[in-house]
Amino acid sequence: MIFAPQTSVVRNICGRVPSWIRILPITPPTWSLELQKLEGHTSFVNAVAFSQDGSLLASVSSDLTVRLWNPATGQEVQKFEGHTSSVNAVAFSQDGSLLASASYDQTIRLWNPATGQEVQKLEGHTSSIRVVAFSQDGSLLASASSDRTVRLWNPATGQEVQKLEGHTSPVNAVAFSQDSSSLASVSYDRTVRLWNPATGQEVKKFEGHTSCINAVAFSQDGSLLASASYDRTVRLWNPATGQEVQKFENMGYIRKLNFTNDDKNLLTDQGTLSIKKKFISIPTPESSSHQTLMIRNNWIQRDNRNFLWLPQEYRDSCSTFYNNTFAFGLHSGQVSILNIDFSFQLSHG
Repeated sequence: MIFAPQTSVVRNICGRVPSWIRILPITPPTWSLELQKLEGHTSFVNAVAFSQDGSLLASVSSDLTVRLWNPATGQEVQKFEGHTSSVNAVAFSQDGSLLASASYDQTIRLWNPATGQEVQKLEGHTSSIRVVAFSQDGSLLASASSDRTVRLWNPATGQEVQKLEGHTSPVNAVAFSQDSSSLASVSYDRTVRLWNPATGQEVKKFEGHTSCINAVAFSQDGSLLASASYDRTVRLWNPATGQEVQKFENMGYIRKLNFTNDDKNLLTDQGTLSIKKKFISIPTPESSSHQTLMIRNNWIQRDNRNFLWLPQEYRDSCSTFYNNTFAFGLHSGQVSILNIDFSFQLSHG
């Protein structure tokens, strides 16, 4: 109903929009294929990312631009121009002082979110760059490319400090451990590789997936490493031994992985996976009331239950979320923000 036009029969029959949906797309008076959202991009939005505190949202597009938005107001804050081909990936540093974007033009650009100025242009990859990620301490930036390498950069100087070689196909994702002492990468070559960022040496190679691997993440305490693949499995590994310790089967195409702060669950864009208790080392109160929001099978789900159905144009979009706020990058070039207030629903439901 929240996506329905203001004067539509759906709105008239179903009533007003629930009060627990705090920020929503502004719809036209009548049905239309296009909803009013954050406008500015003129081509596909390829990636979206929140800053660590959720105060900013970055989007990158095939229109060659990077845009910065205020999620609370929907206002465009900055527009970054400089890339000469489609922009594929974006990431904020942990302290929010830098924004990295990566492109088919084989460059990474570092921007100052406050001023809109380009502060570094990183060159070295020989093919399109698929993903970028900052280390937790902000001292390194990792980039993964179709040239089959992972490169580590000093964000302060723009210098390449390591070139990690070993993958035999394009590299799809990278992730630093929380203490920044380890880096994991995954590839079309069906392997997960663990690296020492300080030396550039490959530490371990994890094998078991039977198709290309799309996503990777470390647990908060560093005792587990998760990988997701086209083989429809998510696997948990022990980074110290290289052993596979848990496997989730019959999954969909998962593009994102992230552990909850207590390491009890693995959040994915296909649902929430519970980790076996024997692998959890962080003690947490029994009364924890963590609310899990995920996108799965064309629905926003809350604690694995269908909660809000997504219209067609949202289904092939890129997405990200911060707490209870979702951001969608659409093929139309628009960005849509949806915020859900569960405290209202719980007190009125």
